[in-house]
Amino acid sequence: LEYFYPGALLMMLLFAGIFSCITVIEDRDQGFLQSVLAAPVPRLSIVLGKVGGAALIALFQCLILLVAAPMVGLLPSLGGSLLLLLGLVLASLGFTALGFGIAWGMNSTAGFHAVMMVFLMPLWMLSGALFPTAGAPFWLQTVVALNPISHALVLIRAPFYKDASALFADQGYMTSLAVAALWATLCLAFSLWRVGKVEKGLAVLDKKTAP
Repeated sequence: LEYFYPGALLMMLLFAGIFSCITVIEDRDQGFLQSVLAAPVPRLSIVLGKVGGAALIALFQCLILLVAAPMVGLLPSLGGSLLLLLGLVLASLGFTALGFGIAWGMNSTAGFHAVMMVFLMPLWMLSGALFPTAGAPFWLQTVVALNPISHALVLIRAPFYKDASALFADQGYMTSLAVAALWATLCLAFSLWRVGKVEKGLAVLDKKTAP
């Protein structure tokens, strides 16, 4: 239970990111998304607003689950708690930004569920959340090492056992921190690119249909 607990936190972020981004498809069906796109606001604010709101929902759910941490023998220090919060924020932003970017161009919630579950669940299962990677075959260890979700898991698991000073001196932790931050940044850039791509397509369509 102690080993699986950080993986459960990561899974909660995963599902919260998936379900929260479904509202993008619902907003398009109801016409609300078109009104937002017509408003004179930067497209970055649309991405950050939607992704930030979904990330806060996921973090709130994780904070509720964190109450049970002492019951499984996990009690981080003050510095470890701050780094744990940082890891949860980076993981949540990565999940929700990726979900936003995929949901932006989809018209079916069922299709969105299928894509996200087929794509993200195997990544979570191969992150080391269910089983230790020590002693695993070389190819499996390579997949885990290349999996960005496994680095997010390190940011969630390590603060339960080490203080902030020890983690900053840990090369493996710092590598995972850099990978998780890069992954979240790339997912946000992907979402922003998706919004801009739709906007360019609409502009070209307006020019063709203009008299």
